Amino acid sequence: MLVRNLAMVLSLAMASMVQAGAVVELVATPTKATYAQGEVVDVQVFLRQDAAGPDHFLRQIQFDFNATDAALAPGIVLPRTHIRTALSTDDINFWYFGSTTRCAAVDATCGEKHFIIQDLATTINPGAGIMSVTYGIDNFDNTVQLTKNVQMQIVLPGDGTAVKVGEMNVTMPSADGPFVLDVLNAAEANVDKGGQLRYGFSLAGTEPITRWSANGGQVTGGTSTFVVGGGGGAAALVSSDPACGVSWPRSANNFAMLTFDGDLTAPGAGEVEIRELLAAGAFGADLSANFTFSIVNDGGGLPRILRVVENGTQLTDRKWYAITDNGWTGVDAFKVDIVHLIGDADGNGRVLGADAGLINSRISPLPQVDSRMDTDGSGRVLGADVGLANSKISPLAVPKPSGHACLP
Repeated sequence: MLVRNLAMVLSLAMASMVQAGAVVELVATPTKATYAQGEVVDVQVFLRQDAAGPDHFLRQIQFDFNATDAALAPGIVLPRTHIRTALSTDDINFWYFGSTTRCAAVDATCGEKHFIIQDLATTINPGAGIMSVTYGIDNFDNTVQLTKNVQMQIVLPGDGTAVKVGEMNVTMPSADGPFVLDVLNAAEANVDKGGQLRYGFSLAGTEPITRWSANGGQVTGGTSTFVVGGGGGAAALVSSDPACGVSWPRSANNFAMLTFDGDLTAPGAGEVEIRELLAAGAFGADLSANFTFSIVNDGGGLPRILRVVENGTQLTDRKWYAITDNGWTGVDAFKVDIVHLIGDADGNGRVLGADAGLINSRISPLPQVDSRMDTDGSGRVLGADVGLANSKISPLAVPKPSGHACLP
């Protein structure tokens, strides 16, 4: 289970239930912009409702790690427990479906009638991907029956109070770069996976069991990005053009210049990634294969600038993207967030008449390399650039997806 400050809205299908929402929050200790390779981070997992309503007694919580970065998954260890009540000294360990063949075969029901036991493996099984916390009656071995009456289920208060439901240790990979921890996996095609919360206790047949799932869009969020930085002596990013939060203004052949405080060697394939920013700190597919990377000298003649050029049209207008390190040798981890906003010549985050006017003032038949006024990316600033900017005029800015921050 892992998620840092992530919100999710839940719709209850039962007419007798009040509509409610839930938030999964991940709190990492220590909380830092950059972590060292091999550093162990304690991650606490909280749940809360996001609107006033009735208390819910959760009987099962499942988390799906299959969308977690492969390099991060081996470092996730679950030795920790959930404290059932403030008066109880008995903790219950995390439990995951991969522990038994029966559970692996019956995802829809397994776990609902099993208490969590203490002797299961504590390292995530990347293949199974799911672990759950279950409160119910074990009809298989007649263990002590816990009921809602003594509140041995997880109570999710209707007043929005956050409740701790788990804790784990995450060891950072032995490579630099951003690594995504995804515990809800809303893209999971199997409706019995993808992260679930179930409540209701049907012991007396009076309470329906309602399932909220990430798969169905009722539970959202569930991701957190950990950025791992290099060791001493590595080159660090000191500036970029466009600066973090500014725009790529061309319809094609956009460029970026990233300046570092140390000498650089050209990155290998995939060592610098370009990915769309998605909500809750997640990323889209890597587009770096469609960009050209080269090292150029700075004003002092030193090879300290990474030049990134889009090959034709690879970006989508009004989408946010990040340029990130992904194990580039000799370079500290970095992340530059840029919005693609065709026609934003002045870089203020909107396309207005002033942008068209600025472009018009720079019209010339002479080549203008790396000019923001070159809206169509042809290498020259001409009337066509003014027309393109005019066609994109809008007073609306493009909000940056949640969970993303520039680094350093």
